Formats: sequence, C-alpha cells, structure tokens
Amino acid sequence: MTGNRDERAEFNKLVLENRQHKAELENLDEKINNELKVKQLKNFYSFNEKKVIAELSKELHTFIDLEHLEEKNKMLFNWKNSVLIKQIVGKDVSEELNKVSRQEFSLDNANRLIDKVVDRSIKAMYPTVDSNAFSIPEKRQLIRETESENKVFTGAELDDRLSMIRADSLNRQIVALTKRPFTSLTMLSKQEKYHIDNINNVLAYQGYSYENIEMSHGKILRNYESEEFSKELDIIQRSLKQINSIEEVRKIVEQQYSVVLGTIFPDSELNKLSLVEKEKTYNAVIYFNPTIKKLTQSELENIVKEPPILFSTKEHNQGLSYLAGRIRLEDINNKHLTRVLKFEGTKKLFIGEAKADKNIDPELLKEATNRNDKQSYKNEFYRDKNMENYQSVAYSDTSPAEYMNRLFSGVLISVLYNNENQHKKGLEEVEWDMERKHREHTKTGGLSR
Repeated sequence: MTGNRDERAEFNKLVLENRQHKAELENLDEKINNELKVKQLKNFYSFNEKKVIAELSKELHTFIDLEHLEEKNKMLFNWKNSVLIKQIVGKDVSEELNKVSRQEFSLDNANRLIDKVVDRSIKAMYPTVDSNAFSIPEKRQLIRETESENKVFTGAELDDRLSMIRADSLNRQIVALTKRPFTSLTMLSKQEKYHIDNINNVLAYQGYSYENIEMSHGKILRNYESEEFSKELDIIQRSLKQINSIEEVRKIVEQQYSVVLGTIFPDSELNKLSLVEKEKTYNAVIYFNPTIKKLTQSELENIVKEPPILFSTKEHNQGLSYLAGRIRLEDINNKHLTRVLKFEGTKKLFIGEAKADKNIDPELLKEATNRNDKQSYKNEFYRDKNMENYQSVAYSDTSPAEYMNRLFSGVLISVLYNNENQHKKGLEEVEWDMERKHREHTKTGGLSR
C-alpha cells in the first residue's frame, strides 16, 4: 500500500511539473510573440519615410517620435502665442512669424507621417480595433503603451486598456498643452470671461474694450508702450495668452467629443449642436455606454426613460469615499467606476445615483459633494489667485433620470439620429417603389392586351 501511495505521489508531482513547464512555455511563446510584434513596430517605416523623418528632424531640431512630437507641439504653440501677442502690441515680428510658419509646416508633415505609421501599426497588431472609432491622440497612446510595456494587449485586457485610454485622453492632451487640468466647458467659459473682464477693466480708462483690440488690429495697445503703463500692458498680454490657450483647449475638446459621439451616433448631424450640448451628451453616453458601442434610437430612449443603476451600494460607498478623500482611486476595483470618477460631468451623475441609494450615509454624501466642488474650483483656478469674487460654476446636483430627461428632448434625438433626413429618404424610397410598381403594372397591362 505504501508503495502505491509513493507511486501516486510521484506521478502527481510529475503531472504538476509538466503543467508548470507547459504554462511557462506558453508564457514564453506569448512573450516572444509580443516582443517580435513590438520590434516590428519599429520597422513599420518605409525607406522613404525614414529619409523624410531624418530631414524633418533637422528642420524641427528634435527626434521624431510620439514623445518628442508632443513636446514640440506644446513648445511651438507657446512660441506662436508669444509672437502673436508681440505683434498685437505693435512690435515687428515678421522674421519670427516666418520661422514659426516654417516650423508649423514641418511639424504638420511630421504629425501626418507619424499618424500614418500609427494607423499601420494598429492594423497590424490590433486587427480587431476599429481605427475610425478612436481619435488620433487615443491611437497614439495605445501604440505608446504597447511600446513602453513591450506587450500587445488582447481580449478583456485590450478592452479595459482602450476604455482607460479614452477616459484619460482629454485631460492628458490638455494638461500636456496648458499644464492645467480640464473640468468642463462651463468652467472654461467662466475662466475666459474672467480674462476678458481683466482686459476690459484696463482698457476702460481710455474708453476701449476687448473687442476694440481686434477691430483696431492691436493699434490701441500702443498707447500702453511707455514705462508708465507697463503694469497694465503686462496684464493685457498675460490675459490674451490665456484666452488663446482656452481657444486651443476648446478645439481639443470638440475633436474628442466629435469622435466619440460620431461613433455612437453615426447618422448624427453634430454640426447642429453647440459645444455645450455635445459635452452634456458626451457625459451621458460615456456614463451609461462605457464600451462606446453604437446606440439605436430605441436603446437610447429606453435609457432615458429608465436609466439603469450601474453601481452597487458597496461601489457607491467606495466612490464617495474616494471623492471625500478617504481612499485612493487605486483602491477601487470597478474599472468603469474609476473612469467615471475622473470626469466632472460623470462624477455628478455618479453622485446623483449614489444619492438615491437609501443605504448611503448622508454625512459621507455631504462630505464627498463638498470636497468635489472645492477640488473642481482648485483645479480650474489654482493659478488665478486674485479671483476673490469668483463664484464656482459647477454642474448642478441632479439625478441621472432628471439629467437624461432634461437633456434628450425630441429635438436632440432628432439631430442625433438625423430623423428629418431619414424621413425624407424613407419618403423617396416609398415614392420610387410606387413608381416602379406603376411601371411594372403598365408594362404587364400592355402585354395582356
């Protein structure tokens, strides 16, 4: 009996070792396969493209890759902004503007080439990913993370990675450009108004306003060139730079919103929506539709009619505890919840959902809401220390049901699904079908006679 037990133990040991070796070989094969794919990434440039990159590197005085191009974009934006301000106040900057223009031309060429290679790389390594459903910065980030981790993501891990990239994309782009986190367009507009008011307050002493700067092509600012008005001119210049930065941020935001909404509502006429309407719609769909899948009109109407509860009481407690500063974001396991908590608009929807949970401690809810509002204020205006009379304009507290019903009116749904054109198209198809049947009937009747 002892001998049989020893034999079975030895056999089980061998089976276990065999399984371990097999698993190690599979892991090794996967690692080698990933490394080969990532290595191929560096070979996705044709001979001619490598030649062009070498030339562009000399013109831009930088190495051409994803990291360096992002930094160059930021540097060139800041340089151009400064030069344009100098031009507005009457300085001769024609030589500098020519340099900026040449750099912009070279940078545009470099960006187009890199994006072409990025699309080629995604097609080769991620054939299941719909490249058109992602913005250029999102695709770049996927390739950047593939290279840095030396790994090709697959299955659920790829889905999670793409969702996280999308959630971080907007803020990543804006922080890279301005070093300031993005909260919302409402807050951005308030910040813009603050800087315009600063300029108006300075110009009012001479009977001018912000609009007069453009109307006069900056000539009115030459009244402030003397040493006597150096402080006033400095205020105007700094405010103009901030206004230009805000306009650039708006472009980034609009591009991101358009890509996501265009994926979910492919027949929509987004040009009929204001940027604020796009933002509110964007917040709603990334909250209730985290996979960014196409939504039919009936699916959207069902969500509006009866918004699903996305998180459990435990997750409500975790999310509120994070907003209250009691735990870290890394302590939350639900990945969609971590993404929701990174956006101001979706945070408010989460708070609205948690507020309806009767098992939530009212004190925790109050603490989380107050701290979130203060943090939003701090993030958006931490540079503007003189704004003593500023009153925060945050998203109003609302339940998901109230938000969805207020937002998705018949007009908005009609725009998202292009119902007017669809109706017109349907009528044309009916008319064509009736005409076809009439011709067939006439033809048949003629033959019968």
